[in-house]
Amino acid sequence: MMNHIITVGLFDQDTHKQEHDKSYYIETVIDAINRHHFCATLETEGIYGIYQHMDGTRICEPSIRFNVAGVTRAEILPLVRELRAALNQESIMLESEEKNIVFVDAEYKDE
Repeated sequence: MMNHIITVGLFDQDTHKQEHDKSYYIETVIDAINRHHFCATLETEGIYGIYQHMDGTRICEPSIRFNVAGVTRAEILPLVRELRAALNQESIMLESEEKNIVFVDAEYKDE
C-alpha cells in the first residue's frame, strides 16, 4: 500500500512569517483532507523545517506533517497542490513509498 507523508511549512512564501494562528493551518489541512475523502494522521507539534526559497532566503519554520495511506501518488497530488495554493506555500514536501500497512478492524485476520 502506498503511504504518503506531507510536510507543510507555516510561513507564508511572500512574507516569510506565519500569518495565521496554528489552528487556522490545522483546520485548512483537515478540511482539504475531508474534501478529498482521505483518511490521515496529523502531527502538529514539535515539527520544524529548514527551507531555502527560490529567492535564496533561508528560513526555519514550524510545520505540520500528515500521512495518507492507500491512495496513489496521482490521487494525492491534487490535495498537495490545493494546500500549496490555499496556504500560500512556495512548495510542500511530499514523500511517497510502498509500505506494508494494514488497518486492523473486527474483520482482520493475520495471515
